[in-house]
Amino acid sequence: MSRLSANEAAQLLGVSVPTLYAYVSRGLLRSRADGASRRRYYDADEVRLLARRRADAKRAGNVAERTLDWGVPVLESRITQIANGTLRYRGRDAIALATAATLEETAALLWECPPARLQAAPGVGPSFDTARWLGALDPWRDRPPLERALALLPVAAPATLSDAACVSPSADDAPPRDASPDMPAPAAAPAANANATADADVRRRDAQLDEAAVLLRVATAALAARAPCAEPVHRQFAAAWQLTDPRDAELLRIALVLCADHELNPSTFAVRCIASTGAPLFGAIAGGLAALSGPRHGGETRRVAALLDGAAHARDLDRYVAARIAAYEREPDARTRLPGFGHPLYPDGDPRATLLVDALAARANPNAALDGALSLVDAAQAALGDKPTIDFALVALERTLALPPGAAFALFAAGRVAGWIAHALEQRADGKLIRPRARYVGVDQAA
Repeated sequence: MSRLSANEAAQLLGVSVPTLYAYVSRGLLRSRADGASRRRYYDADEVRLLARRRADAKRAGNVAERTLDWGVPVLESRITQIANGTLRYRGRDAIALATAATLEETAALLWECPPARLQAAPGVGPSFDTARWLGALDPWRDRPPLERALALLPVAAPATLSDAACVSPSADDAPPRDASPDMPAPAAAPAANANATADADVRRRDAQLDEAAVLLRVATAALAARAPCAEPVHRQFAAAWQLTDPRDAELLRIALVLCADHELNPSTFAVRCIASTGAPLFGAIAGGLAALSGPRHGGETRRVAALLDGAAHARDLDRYVAARIAAYEREPDARTRLPGFGHPLYPDGDPRATLLVDALAARANPNAALDGALSLVDAAQAALGDKPTIDFALVALERTLALPPGAAFALFAAGRVAGWIAHALEQRADGKLIRPRARYVGVDQAA
């Protein structure tokens, strides 16, 4: 195996050494330890393969790789826009929205329906078996929110399934079964067919919104370990976590709205892929939850919690941060220098984190947990210049309000369900199957 130094690998790729390290941290390239020294080396064949991929990506019609790693857009959407450091839901500033709106009102915006329409939706549907739900919940009450949600969603599946919601528009245009295809249609048939199609579209849309509202309530109940109900989501979590001060519930409301959507991240892409197959909505949401759990996505909150734990026990916070950074530089295969700091889409700082941390400081000061989190923010910014992300802010909220472990993830997931549903509905309306192609790079037996 031919080996290259970092400088040689960077030169072959036509990039800087820091960019080379970024490729390693993103999993595009592997580095290996040299047993005789503390230096890292790179397999020449792997570097050449990456160079070929980068060259392909620059050619017209070969942008797939760049689309899959913070690159060019892979599909069109009218739901969320991230541009110039701002986040917008359907054209509305999400940060401003979070100062007053509930998650339900945000869901109505994302789903393009009046808030009153969601309030009018059935609580959990006539087929929902509350006793069965509570029985299934009991053994999962003390489990992490993700495990509990994935276990309980199938229990509620019959109540969230709607045949009308999944009917293809073309089915409504088909002639009656007893009609002959050769029989001339009455003169009024075109207008009648148009009216029937419009009525079917309205029924289908109503069924989809009922299904969506029920699923949001069921997912919330699973994440909060309680029975589903039509109460606002932030109040359900406040009740589950025994928060009696309305100001604490307001912090949960802000967090939920900030997490409602974030364009085409991995979990949302997974949801859209599943929805494009015609799978039921609850199946798409279950897939989103599984993707969200990864440590490079919503599961980042667990790594932030570990970082805060280490900082709390450190005698010298600046040295602790410096040691974490040094460990990353020795082992660039690590995912990030500091979990919860620095977001590629927000070079000037994640506005979601700014709002939530500011709201926490206004509500909770003085608070030992919050003071520790803010001290870590100062140390990280002094060392790296990186600002906190929403993942850090959620864990700071969890610690400041003394919420149960995993509460940060539960809030992230419950808020994101609203956005996932919006993307699933948009993908259903598009009607296309998402089926990317892979470039084969294995052994060519025909050669």
